Amino acid sequence: MPYNYTHALVGLTALENADDAVKALVAKHRGSFLIGTMGPDPYFGDEMPKPLFAPCRKPVADKLHTMDMRSIAAELLPLAAQNPAAQAYALGFLCHFLLDTNAHPYIEARFSGKAHTPAEIQIDLMMTDRIKRPGVPLPPARFYRTRDTVALDALHTSLIRKLLSLEIKGSFSRSMHKWIAVNTVSFDPKNRKLRFFSRLDHSGKLTGFLVARHPDPDDRLNLAHREWRAPWAPDQARTESFPDLFDYAVKEAPTLLNAAFAAMQSGDTTPALALIGPRRMDAKPL
Repeated sequence: MPYNYTHALVGLTALENADDAVKALVAKHRGSFLIGTMGPDPYFGDEMPKPLFAPCRKPVADKLHTMDMRSIAAELLPLAAQNPAAQAYALGFLCHFLLDTNAHPYIEARFSGKAHTPAEIQIDLMMTDRIKRPGVPLPPARFYRTRDTVALDALHTSLIRKLLSLEIKGSFSRSMHKWIAVNTVSFDPKNRKLRFFSRLDHSGKLTGFLVARHPDPDDRLNLAHREWRAPWAPDQARTESFPDLFDYAVKEAPTLLNAAFAAMQSGDTTPALALIGPRRMDAKPL
């Protein structure tokens, strides 16, 4: 999962080349669209801390990242068609998928294991600085503001029932609130928290999770185009930078957004599923 604002930038940049009907929908339900660009990641928040009297739903995020995205979209698009805010959310969710599936080979090649999440967090403001889109970033509670949380929770309740045979009513809303809270604590665009905690945490174990402008001694974005290989494709040498992979996602997104929007109007998901193809969010082979 490249981190929150980078995912949002894929969606916002791709919208510039989407059909007018897609733009109009997102303009009316921008918050739901932006929440959608976080994909399943809010479920990671459900263990921060774990709920006392309900199952922790972090495994839902883990599972969705490893499923055939066509299977997810085949259920998501018809369910979302019933509500305009849910439609906008679904379009954002597809943008999340596109960046994940394009970027995860690089992330896993260079930052596997415990380095994975800190690297993605530290890339986040590097990308907002490169793209320079007005209003990105804002504090999470402002950036992901919506009045449609109930509708999105209902969407997830139905989606996860169909995909995983789980009853999770209320879990998406709960996880989302935790995710926003955790990201509010870590949000540090002026590096104030980074400077303070760096005096106490010389190992970087704590500061590595701050959404700040971190030092970059190892070319985190691979702007020098050094060779890398995804762990599941060791014979395939690649040299793309992270911005290259971001651009791949942005290039794919408008066509998929248009097809997904059409699917939610007509009920025919075949063209959208064909564009998704046999891919997973974690980018590993099916």
